[in-house]
Amino acid sequence: MKVEIPEDLLISDTTNPLMSLIDIVYLDLNDNLGDPLFFQEREILAPTLDSVEHVNEYMMSLIPGEEKEYLSSGSVCRSGENSLLP
Repeated sequence: MKVEIPEDLLISDTTNPLMSLIDIVYLDLNDNLGDPLFFQEREILAPTLDSVEHVNEYMMSLIPGEEKEYLSSGSVCRSGENSLLP
């Protein structure tokens, strides 16, 4: 089976295809850094976590300013009512 991909979806720049993809998905990135909807309405899907990390690192290198990291947890603490939490 042959899958036809429309020309407007193809990345023809073989020198830096990641930058070309980012230019398409995040058009005018620097002009929209303060708009949270700009990022909520766009995404780049990647096949592996390594690829995701590579895209994230590249995106962060394009954004001016100092990076700030926020930590999160994948589960909720289920402590009892009588436990003492600091």
